Amino acid sequence: MSVIPQDAPRSEDGQWWWDGSQWQPAADAGGAATTDAASADDGITDNGDGTLSSVNPDGSTTVSSQDGSAATYGLDGGITRTDASGGTTHTDPDGGVTTFNADGSYGYTAPDGTQTYAGIDGSYTTTDTTGKVTYTDPSGSTTTRGADGRSTTTDASGVTTTEEPQ
Repeated sequence: MSVIPQDAPRSEDGQWWWDGSQWQPAADAGGAATTDAASADDGITDNGDGTLSSVNPDGSTTVSSQDGSAATYGLDGGITRTDASGGTTHTDPDGGVTTFNADGSYGYTAPDGTQTYAGIDGSYTTTDTTGKVTYTDPSGSTTTRGADGRSTTTDASGVTTTEEPQ
């Protein structure tokens, strides 16, 4: 059995690791465990289509693909998808969607269409359903631009300025 790289993706139960082309058993089971002959008691099912399925301790089900992506189907109806680059998208049962990017930034779209994005620098951007956009930079300064083009900025010290559309 080969040495498992530190950053190798692992199955939810830790029994398998992804070598870049196929799933490998994480622990030596006397040489008996392989991806082609996954045993029924390891909790992983080879779906025969290049994916593996497992039932997690909380009852959710995870389906992992050969490309390193995976989807977990929660008991509440939520779905969490992880792509091969490490980005994750979670869809809530109410229709809200949260995306966590590999760089640490994230975004959320509420069921009503309101969107929020958080950058890795500490900035936030929110767009509501009327088209109003609010940006907060890491220093705490906030700029809001309405759909009418009017812009209001409040700096970190609390001073507010307004620009009317031209």
